[in-house]
Amino acid sequence: MVCIMSEWDKTKRKWKNMNPPDYKGYYRCPICNIDVHESEMVLDHIEPVGMGGSPSKKNNLKNLQPAHWGCNSEKGSKRNYKHG
Repeated sequence: MVCIMSEWDKTKRKWKNMNPPDYKGYYRCPICNIDVHESEMVLDHIEPVGMGGSPSKKNNLKNLQPAHWGCNSEKGSKRNYKHG
């Protein structure tokens, strides 16, 4: 069985390898400033790709940050969004 990874999957794997969680398995969500466990963490585009951001930003490791799924959804395509 051959497993073909998308470019986004490769980017996520590379980002996680370069940015391991703390010793308990947590990242800090910069949107709400609360810890998020690696099993619940999603990668958020700092500069959103969906609102005219450069397509090259999609797989740019410097344009990614850890986030809660809900925070990422609430942020949507906004830039510099802070929860609350």
